[in-house]
Amino acid sequence: LGVPPALPPRQADGHKGSFGDGLVVAGAGSYFGAPMFAAQALLRAGAGYARLAAPESVVEVVAGLAPELVFLPQHGQGAESCLDESALQGLMAQAEVVDVAILGPGLGAAERTAALIRRLVEAVEVPLILDGDGLSALASDEGLELLRGRQAAQRLTVLTPHLGEMARLLGRTVAEIKADLIGTAREAARSWGVILVLKGAHSLIAAPDGHVFINPSGNHGMATAGSGDVLTGILGATLCSGLEAVDAVRVGVFLHGFAGDLAAEELGADGMLARDILAQVPAALRRYREEHRELQASCYG
Repeated sequence: LGVPPALPPRQADGHKGSFGDGLVVAGAGSYFGAPMFAAQALLRAGAGYARLAAPESVVEVVAGLAPELVFLPQHGQGAESCLDESALQGLMAQAEVVDVAILGPGLGAAERTAALIRRLVEAVEVPLILDGDGLSALASDEGLELLRGRQAAQRLTVLTPHLGEMARLLGRTVAEIKADLIGTAREAARSWGVILVLKGAHSLIAAPDGHVFINPSGNHGMATAGSGDVLTGILGATLCSGLEAVDAVRVGVFLHGFAGDLAAEELGADGMLARDILAQVPAALRRYREEHRELQASCYG
């Protein structure tokens, strides 16, 4: 339990390419918020460039709400307007020019989308963050072997499951996961060769070497739709910060909770929305830089 390390200083003469370029593959016909929150959080947490690859129908909506993003419209298939393997080559070309990729928020549960996700997990070379439907696509022996294959190829992978997603990945019940949260997170991170963020009241960050960290920030008001999508974007930015990978993930999880705490201070925890957390990310980042020594000394209170 504790506050993670300080962030490195930003380059005074840096340009947008200096601070991280992220690809977000997200969205389907009925999921507009998830891709927007994840991509915007990348920028709010300090990245210089955020590319959103989403179905055309999603881009049409999100472009009017988040013009700071770079949009990569994809042809959505079927009534669900979801992505399939026809998008693979274009997405792989984009993944070759970015620093980090986020895969999963709001992609939907269609099997043809799950097949695309598995192909990307196998092939993407840059650090990869998997959330939501990106995790569901891997809930099989085949999917978990793909994660181990990334470890063998020394490709960084970060998973961000909540308890239900963790239960599906492991083939266990939520009650079994709850009975040993730390042991479960440690076992999974070691076995799959990933950095695992087990989301909850105080999220756990488990490293492949067996270390498990308890995040002290956050509150119950963050148990709201879209909150996890904000987290994935923040993690994308902190992975580009210059910190070692585990420390970068710890900082990202802390900042997400810190932003939620600032939102709760302003609004009250009841009825907080993901957009309220997102709006507080820059303030959380500023205070983390300015007050890091005090936050660390007090273990965030």
